Amino acid sequence: MSTSADSPSRKNAEDTAARAPHAVQEGTSEAVRAKAARTMGQLSGTAHTLEERIQEGMPEPVREKAYQVAETVRGKRGLLTVAGLGALALTFVAARRRRC
Repeated sequence: MSTSADSPSRKNAEDTAARAPHAVQEGTSEAVRAKAARTMGQLSGTAHTLEERIQEGMPEPVREKAYQVAETVRGKRGLLTVAGLGALALTFVAARRRRC
């Protein structure tokens, strides 16, 4: 297998992937984008409140371990992104199976 034969199609795929977010934004109305921004703000606030409540009831050794894990993950954002996308894909598969 030669990589030179694969490179044009790979480049096309990369170009398409790079344009996809812009195409979605262009095809989305301003009202939908505004609602998405509001929802993200609400989710962020809810996540912050939840974090505070969890930390209040969490023993100190557990907090320290969670901090260590968070520091380790910060250095490996790519791995975390892949894991998050995998979890999202599993969620979609599970939801689709429930409908069938």
